[in-house]
Amino acid sequence: NFKGSGEKTYLHVGSPKSKASLRKIPLPAFLLELARARDPDSMNENNYILSDNPAPFDPRIYQRIYKRVLKDAGIRDRKFHAIRHTFATRALEIGVDIKTLSEILGHSSVGITLNIYAHSLMEQKKIAIEKFNELHIVHMCIAECAVNSLVTPAKSAL
Repeated sequence: NFKGSGEKTYLHVGSPKSKASLRKIPLPAFLLELARARDPDSMNENNYILSDNPAPFDPRIYQRIYKRVLKDAGIRDRKFHAIRHTFATRALEIGVDIKTLSEILGHSSVGITLNIYAHSLMEQKKIAIEKFNELHIVHMCIAECAVNSLVTPAKSAL
């Protein structure tokens, strides 16, 4: 707020910056259970889930909670936005396809997701290379067994 009066900042609730940012994201069962565990009489379907008001919490509240959780857990300070990077990386680790992840993150293209959030992990590289190893073993064994049975006479013929 550049006006001389009032709060220094204010929360503007409006349309997102891009069409891709306007999306529905399904919630996992454990979050739905937490929401259902709240007092059902106080819940209004027109309110935000966490604030239970027609207005959302100021994002700085989440940042303060995040900083406190890090401190209490003895984890070095990280930027709040790091959670988004962690989410994207973990989603890829558990096998979420890149198109779905890109839509959840609200990116306009898969390329943005790949370039910004999809950090390559050594463990994922090892899994990928092991697939080649398994492919080699299966196909080489089949080929070797087929050749050996044609070249080596059966024991009964000896």
